Amino acid sequence: MVTVSDRNRDRGQLLLVGAITLAFIILGAVVVYNGVLATETLSSGPTGQSGSDAKVTNEELERGIQGVTHRGNVNWDENSASQYNSTFEDVVEGTVDDPGYSETYHNRTANSQPSITTVERVAVVRDARISTGSFSELTGASPIDLEDNESATNDSRRIGHLVLEIDEGSDGDVTASADTDVTALVYDGSGEYTTPTGCRFETPARVDLVNGEINGTNRDCGLSLIDPDESYEGLTVTEAGGTVSGSYELVARGSGSIDGTGTDTHGAWDVAVNVTYTSNEVSYTRTQRVPVYDDGMPNPLGVLPDGTCTDLDIDSGSPAVTGGAIIECEMSKTSGSGFTIDVQDGILVGDQQIDGDLDVTGGSALYGQVTQTENIDIDDGKIQGDIQNTNDITMDNGAMVDGVIIIQGDITMGTNSVVRGDVFSEGNVDIDGDSVVYGDVVAEGTVTVSDGTVHGTINDGVSDIDNHR
Repeated sequence: MVTVSDRNRDRGQLLLVGAITLAFIILGAVVVYNGVLATETLSSGPTGQSGSDAKVTNEELERGIQGVTHRGNVNWDENSASQYNSTFEDVVEGTVDDPGYSETYHNRTANSQPSITTVERVAVVRDARISTGSFSELTGASPIDLEDNESATNDSRRIGHLVLEIDEGSDGDVTASADTDVTALVYDGSGEYTTPTGCRFETPARVDLVNGEINGTNRDCGLSLIDPDESYEGLTVTEAGGTVSGSYELVARGSGSIDGTGTDTHGAWDVAVNVTYTSNEVSYTRTQRVPVYDDGMPNPLGVLPDGTCTDLDIDSGSPAVTGGAIIECEMSKTSGSGFTIDVQDGILVGDQQIDGDLDVTGGSALYGQVTQTENIDIDDGKIQGDIQNTNDITMDNGAMVDGVIIIQGDITMGTNSVVRGDVFSEGNVDIDGDSVVYGDVVAEGTVTVSDGTVHGTINDGVSDIDNHR
């Protein structure tokens, strides 16, 4: 009779358990592997590709609409915004004699993509003004004051396109400046021009001072004078040491005319189109905003605005957003005093730089950066963006700031107020009423948390707050 010791019996049980466990692991691996193969097989078909195809389709569509809009700006010579809008609709949507961009794009996507894309109901959202003419008209108008009341600024506007066409035989130096930014083209006396980084080119030449290209090629030649996401007070183009012949194209945001230059016409800064995507399974339509030159307004709502700066009473010195309207308007009013923005019932979209107060109340909101104000009152309102260069901020009744606060004065947070960023104050910070700061709080004065929460660190009584950012 053979006996098995308890030790050997335990060892055999362990081996059996291990074998069973290993079998389950291998079986699981086989199931996972087959699942991966099935997923890859599905993804390689049209349905799996629809996400990436839709992304490519959307990018192609946006580039196409941008191209149509820009060509219209510089070529159509429309004398009013309504004329431009009408021509834009005809070119995109088509007419009896011309099928238009929409049908052309529709037919192309029908043959090459699993979903068909149709463009219809186009509209200009923000106006632009276009100035074209001879090079001598441009230099003769310099310096060009870029004031535009449509953007609610006394002294600045954005430039989306600035091209100099320099004719063969030109032999003068060219200097272009936008505010403090300067670039130059120096004639070398032997038929060529030299750029700030040493690039050389012959005439005739097309020089783009926004993207820095020469004859359609970007060689990092130091010619990107203009940033379309920045605003400029003035533009100056001069010639010296000889004669420059040629022409220019200038596109600036806003409906206000570009005084003193050549031909001044109307165009579009950004547009909206209704896009319908149709496949075998589904069809849906959405409104798509297409910025032509810059990154677009910080409008996260996915809807078109009810108005722009022209729909606000700027001249009153206290424009108000009312009636639940969505208004897109960047304001830069820093000359003088007492200019106040009151968002009392609606939404204001755009960065704000003013020499007065900003009030956001009654469930209203501001989407944009606040780069300068006197005082800010947020009462049952929201600011989606950073705040800086402000004296005092008062928050109450569920007020929210979704950004960083950097101010010279005091911050008072009342009932259920929220700051979703860091707070830097040269004054005092008072957090009460079950309010919350999700970042750090740094102050040259005193930080008092009576009834509230700071999720970051608190550092008050600092001597120089700039060293603590």
